[in-house]
Amino acid sequence: MFVNETNNVFFVRENEKVPYSVAIITGNVSDPSCSVHYAIWNPQQNKYVNTTDLFAINDRTGELSALVSFDFETVDRYELVVAVQSENLFAQLEVEVRVVDVDDHHIQLIDKEVYYEISEAEPIGEFTGTAVF
Repeated sequence: MFVNETNNVFFVRENEKVPYSVAIITGNVSDPSCSVHYAIWNPQQNKYVNTTDLFAINDRTGELSALVSFDFETVDRYELVVAVQSENLFAQLEVEVRVVDVDDHHIQLIDKEVYYEISEAEPIGEFTGTAVF
């Protein structure tokens, strides 16, 4: 019932402004006159819903949206179950939303001075090393 069932991993960047679209979940049925509805499993409420604390899904379009700005250093992935229903047909799909780390922490230098010893015999412009902090 799901289209492209293998594409169940989606990526979001951390610190994005909310709400924003994560993915479009697509289900299809053989009879185009049948309506299709989407939902997310909410384990706290023990039922399918359209909105959780973190995500929302449009009941008609299947658009999955993030409702919070994620932080990679706190949680780097979320697992959820989305469902599609049409009449008495029902299917669910496990989805993983991975948070992409954005370098949002400035480099801190502990030592303010770094010294290199370079031989006088080194040619001008020669690469001699890399400082790693």
